[in-house]
Amino acid sequence: MRLPSLSALVAHYRSWIAQQKANIRAKPKQRHKTATELLKRTTIAADRIDKGNSLLEDEQVLDAFCIASKVMAVAARRRFGILQGKDAFAVAPPS
Repeated sequence: MRLPSLSALVAHYRSWIAQQKANIRAKPKQRHKTATELLKRTTIAADRIDKGNSLLEDEQVLDAFCIASKVMAVAARRRFGILQGKDAFAVAPPS
């Protein structure tokens, strides 16, 4: 099951990348080089997101992704709870 929202995200991201590539200025040379390298990395990131989304068609991969997402959410709640001076284990996990 490809997540349509991720497919749309990748499409918009690729569109943004194309717009940025069209706006790269030739000078100064170092700025052009830096911009080109950063946009190359964004293209790699878009490809990775798209590939990861296609992997979600496997039910086992999708289940693992959902479990990992829930665990990350709990960890984030605990981490930010600590930053706010709260007891790390008093922060309620998602249902």
